[in-house]
Amino acid sequence: MSTTRAGWVAIVSGVVVAAAGGMSAISAYADPSSISVSMFSGPASSAHWSTVTSNDSDPFSVQLSVGPWDPDHIPYAGISLQHVSTIPPSNPPSFDFNVDAAQGDQGGSPRLVITFSDGGNMALNPVNAPSVANWHSIGGTGSNWDNNGGSCGFLYQAAYSDALACHSSAVVTGAFIVSDSAWFPSSLPGVGAYHTWIDNITYDGTIISQPSDNRNS
Repeated sequence: MSTTRAGWVAIVSGVVVAAAGGMSAISAYADPSSISVSMFSGPASSAHWSTVTSNDSDPFSVQLSVGPWDPDHIPYAGISLQHVSTIPPSNPPSFDFNVDAAQGDQGGSPRLVITFSDGGNMALNPVNAPSVANWHSIGGTGSNWDNNGGSCGFLYQAAYSDALACHSSAVVTGAFIVSDSAWFPSSLPGVGAYHTWIDNITYDGTIISQPSDNRNS
């Protein structure tokens, strides 16, 4: 039986949550100024600072490269946010992104995921295919959060406050950005990798856009 694209997204999401969930150091009293990032990647993938393109005055962004696609060894790459508070941000997180391929809703990536102690999560991700080789900003007050679990089950493209309300009795256990859409046409077996660039990650009042913004502990 073949697996649908939606099925692959669900499978990949589970793999990534397991891989990244244990990476985010958290604290009930975390100082937002102490937030830092680390990179993670799976098979046929990489994540690193890059000077290929940037959406601000500094030359840096984080390059996430995934693929070629292999259903037996799912490619994924991402950015784990370290030292985030167990209390979710009062203002919606956001980030800028650029891609070298576009299709539909981008397969739900790149997305910023916040995980909770109730086993659920909420994810900020594109709705429509972005234009290739151009920067796009996502976040803020728009209805662009998908919720999984908590008291609401699944919600599609909800407002940040509505998705957050689904986890009112839970605490934050992690936060990360991930790209896992290696099945794009440009990343079919033998074709090559799919590249995403991430810049101006904004979480709990902290903006990370270059290596010197990273508060290493």
